[in-house]
Amino acid sequence: MIVPQYELDMYPMVKNRSVVSIYPTKLYLEWLNYIRGSDACGLNDIEPISFLINDFDDISEFEYWMSNNFHLMFEIRLNYSCVDKSLWPEDRTFYVFKKWFDVRFSNLILDMKTDLIEII
Repeated sequence: MIVPQYELDMYPMVKNRSVVSIYPTKLYLEWLNYIRGSDACGLNDIEPISFLINDFDDISEFEYWMSNNFHLMFEIRLNYSCVDKSLWPEDRTFYVFKKWFDVRFSNLILDMKTDLIEII
């Protein structure tokens, strides 16, 4: 078997996007298990969600953007777990969002594929 040789700089860097990933915390898990009426779900059972977002030069720009745009990410995550909005928490502030999710940001994205990104 021939193992391909890779150059460290052979993968193009995505220039016009950053990525933010939200990982559920124990508080999110407690809510999820409560609405499901079971403790069967663990943190490792919940897949994080990643979003391609604006490209930011520094973390302060991202934090400002995040504080103004977290609502949609919060609702998308809730909707993936529970489509019944009456079961969603009423308090969906930025403070709660930061308690329910570990937010990870990166503006270093390398595209390891040669085909175009497919939008569905």
